[in-house]
Amino acid sequence: MESLPVCKYGAACYRKNPEHWQQFSHPPSPSSDKTFADQSQEQAPAIIEGSASCEPNLVVVVLVGVPGSGKSRFCSSVIENASQTWTRICQDIIANGKRGTKAQCIKQATIALNSSSSVFIDRTNLNREQRLEFIEFAKKHGVEAHGVVLNLPVGTCITRAMNRTSHEGGLEGKKVGAVIQRMAHGVELPALEEGFSRITVCRTDGDADECIATYRSLSSSSKLPTGVFDRNSSSTTKGSLEQFLNKPGGGQKKAGQASSSAASTKKAVESAAPELKDGDGSMPQASEESCATLAFPSISTADFRFDHEKAANIIVETVSEFFSRAESSGLRLVLVDIDQGSDMLSRVRSRAESAGLDSRKFLVTHGDITKLHSTGGPRCSVIANAANWRLKGGGGGVNLAIYRAAGDDFEEATKKYAKTLDPGKVVAVPLPASSPLRTKEGVTHVIHVLGPNMNPQRPNCIADDYSQGCRLLRQCYAALFSTFASIAKGQVSKAKVTASPASNSSSPGGKPRDAFAVMMQASKRKNGNDDSPGSSKKGKAEVGKVTGEEGNPASGTGTLKAAVEEKAATKKPVNWPAWAQALHDVAFHPEKHSNVVLEVTDDCVVLPDLYAKAKKHLLVVSRKAGLDSIADVTKEHLPLLREMHAVGERWAKKLVEEDNSLVFRLGYHSVPSMRQVHLHVISQDFNSPGLKNKKHWNSFTTSFFRDSRDVIAELESRGKLEECTEEMEKRLLDSELRCHRCRCVQPNIPRLKAHVCSCSKPLLLKSLISSP
Repeated sequence: MESLPVCKYGAACYRKNPEHWQQFSHPPSPSSDKTFADQSQEQAPAIIEGSASCEPNLVVVVLVGVPGSGKSRFCSSVIENASQTWTRICQDIIANGKRGTKAQCIKQATIALNSSSSVFIDRTNLNREQRLEFIEFAKKHGVEAHGVVLNLPVGTCITRAMNRTSHEGGLEGKKVGAVIQRMAHGVELPALEEGFSRITVCRTDGDADECIATYRSLSSSSKLPTGVFDRNSSSTTKGSLEQFLNKPGGGQKKAGQASSSAASTKKAVESAAPELKDGDGSMPQASEESCATLAFPSISTADFRFDHEKAANIIVETVSEFFSRAESSGLRLVLVDIDQGSDMLSRVRSRAESAGLDSRKFLVTHGDITKLHSTGGPRCSVIANAANWRLKGGGGGVNLAIYRAAGDDFEEATKKYAKTLDPGKVVAVPLPASSPLRTKEGVTHVIHVLGPNMNPQRPNCIADDYSQGCRLLRQCYAALFSTFASIAKGQVSKAKVTASPASNSSSPGGKPRDAFAVMMQASKRKNGNDDSPGSSKKGKAEVGKVTGEEGNPASGTGTLKAAVEEKAATKKPVNWPAWAQALHDVAFHPEKHSNVVLEVTDDCVVLPDLYAKAKKHLLVVSRKAGLDSIADVTKEHLPLLREMHAVGERWAKKLVEEDNSLVFRLGYHSVPSMRQVHLHVISQDFNSPGLKNKKHWNSFTTSFFRDSRDVIAELESRGKLEECTEEMEKRLLDSELRCHRCRCVQPNIPRLKAHVCSCSKPLLLKSLISSP
């Protein structure tokens, strides 16, 4: 007789169908290869048969995971081969194929339970608040709430999401990485105390497949054991999952371990963060009081697409150079990445070992850079931010996470030291006393760093010029580490000033002897009461910058003072980066740009917008010196603005003659991103791949975009234009996405674009140019 194929559940198989037992053999499973289904078999059967009652044992399963973690796959895999009826509730498609509300999800889940169907809640459900209503819903209907955490590496989720097409929620393509990183930073880990009766953690696709098999096997007359189940543990844990997510090895207590002692707590922390241990398995011994620590991310290797191999070599080389200098004494560096499977962490860790770097001084770990200490990692007094050139929160990844964690006042605190940042430069910002990052994590300073950009879709791209790129990246890390050392020395000298006057950071003449001391002195000046050159706002911005040229921080006061005085003398309103001066160059040297310029007059030049936000998008650029933005114009410039409007109107009418479906609007951005006053001539279809995000949309569809005729009228009546404050700018650009025709709200740019293409409401804007 031929041997029968082995049932995947072995002796623990739940099925009672005689035909199944005739078709498959059921040998005992090896104790060394426990699955989710038999993980707790020593304590209870994998599936507990129900009582004699005819009431079905239904369940509400709340899935937890970032986009790309496999939530929809999990649901469909269970449903297609399940032992009972399941209903998938997905908010992305619940409103007739469109995104709906949580209330609609609850309504459909109610219908499912009343029809004797268990329920999958297919949403990200990343925090307690998002999960609460579904847990309360389950309690209300007398059914168990289960949590399934799909805790796959963030990199894997990003790759999947970028490669998928026709996603229900429209979350796909190149931009999805930043969205997923932002979500990963905001995760609040689930716990049984929320009301779950069972939580399962899946770290790999294999874990997910085993969990799928478990829920396939769950019939309406059986139950699953309660507790927390993790593939890497040998027992269930009844507490929070905080030690599980994004930390290998879990943090579970072994059998016979004490449950309520300080030693137990310490072991849990050490188990949860094994990558923070020394080579011999012990935790780093340097005390936090004597060992100031800088946590920093890998610069330029994510959105700026710097080559990982070159970046890893530069990190290890600059770290080695830093620790070879006396200023590094008593300091520690920690390279951090949110993704446990990060390619950069792997490369740097390998090179650091080869270079013989002391792991007590240079740690390589994964985790949330804004929560290292509270999650069992080292206490970091300073953290580095991979900033954007405008020094504003947003975008995603580390930059967004740090701005959120630092609190509402952090952006304003940053602006006291610099408004913009050039590649290769850094600027250190003391955190406000009320900052949550300071009160909860002990972080005193954030050092903004702007690395070289190799991504042509981002500002200041240097393409494939790795000679310049490597030089700038080295400059970034050298400046970062030296600035950190200056901060650490400033903190130590302040603490020891009474015991050791010689350690004070001032020279005998009373002048600060390092760049950080100068920067801190400038930060204390108020409202111009100090007559020194650094007392102006621009002076603070300049003093706050530390160039780190050739790996050395700026030192002494002579160079800084000269820079401040030169800055005050030029009175430039904005420190425009190189890429933002492209229009200025075209305006005054149009002969060098004959390949793009459409028209040149004495007052202006006309050219197409390189990153058009609509089918037709032209720029009329002023040729008058001293007009960097619309905020600089006064009544004396009215003839110029009228001329620019006339030129723009003529071009709009010409384009309408070529395509009578086009409708144009002429106007200015309240706060432009490019230097030199320029008028936008833009068609109102907004059908362009260049329109990618909320800022793009709101900059043309809110009052941030000032109609050309309104600008002229306001100058005629008031002689000047109303200022757009930073608060107003942020409020307008962060507004919800609304159709500019019917004003309905849309959840994201793909949905908005699709809606705009089909919206038939008439445009109610004035001063439009269209066919008769």
